[in-house]
Amino acid sequence: MGQGIAQALVAVVQGATIPLSLLALVGIYLSLRNHRLRAATIALVAVLGFTLMLRAVLGFDPETPDHHAYLIPAVVALIALGVTALFQLATEIEAASRKSGPGSLAAPIVAASLLLLAVVSFAQTVSRANLSESSTADRLTFEQLASLPSRTLLLSAYFETNFQLMSAQEIFALRPDVDIIDRSFLTYPGMADSVSARHPALAELIHAPLAAGTRSPLEQLDEQARHRAVRVELHPNVDAPLATRLIPLGAFAIYAIEPEKIRQPTARLDAMAMERMTNKIGPLHLDNQGDNTDNTGTDYDIERLRMALLWKDFLRLTHYCRFGPKQATADTIIRMRHYAPPDQTLEALIANCERMQE
Repeated sequence: MGQGIAQALVAVVQGATIPLSLLALVGIYLSLRNHRLRAATIALVAVLGFTLMLRAVLGFDPETPDHHAYLIPAVVALIALGVTALFQLATEIEAASRKSGPGSLAAPIVAASLLLLAVVSFAQTVSRANLSESSTADRLTFEQLASLPSRTLLLSAYFETNFQLMSAQEIFALRPDVDIIDRSFLTYPGMADSVSARHPALAELIHAPLAAGTRSPLEQLDEQARHRAVRVELHPNVDAPLATRLIPLGAFAIYAIEPEKIRQPTARLDAMAMERMTNKIGPLHLDNQGDNTDNTGTDYDIERLRMALLWKDFLRLTHYCRFGPKQATADTIIRMRHYAPPDQTLEALIANCERMQE
């Protein structure tokens, strides 16, 4: 918690600039003594404190643009407090200069410079938090949807996957034939009824229950798999009975009634599917230091694509370590080392997997 508050506070001070942040402390002192400004000052301090505390409670990662976006109200509050201090100090200087003769331009120039500095720094904060030019999610989402067979029932489990796929269906009218149900969201109160209303033909499966944290209803899933393709997103909350039925194939895993009959041949196709997907959603051309070597796309885009694919292969490796085959494990390891060279945590995971398969 302490680290989170400290990191968030540093980000807010950088957004408002150090000089204006220091002036904000003066502004708080002066404004609390001024009955006309007291209520507004208390409100701004409350916004600042609440934003910092809330971000600290939820965690703050300086490398995540979303987290900087959540701090923008605190940056605005700090700037407002600093501007208030400038206004009051300038007013006192002007009053004093009238008594002693012609006023100096020094105070207005300093005030204007600080305000300009705050505007420039705040613009940088907004730029750091702005992902409107990022196409990472769209490219990955479109390819994941395109890879699904007709009339697929897809069981997602990660909130970003669900948001991305559902938005692609609603906004871009892509793949309306695919039914998407999120196992993790079904754990929320009232969600099963809401999803059942959206997919009335699947109500029995949804209330079986299908929610994560319960034993998956294999009989109902078998019934679905007999007349349509069923795909499942690999995730740490996949329970053991469900995991035994899954065979990774590209973005998602096949749900198979008799998995052992197709596990070996499908594993060979999995590597080809992943290669095809990475080629379509590229570029992924970063050197080992994380720099964009061919100036295609943004560094942020490319790094996030690599992280998304690395996450998928981490889940894939965890699955292959338990169920094999070994060649599929080896193919996954090669890709992961390509996405994250070198990485001690990854190597430890690989070593543990190799021990499991000995």
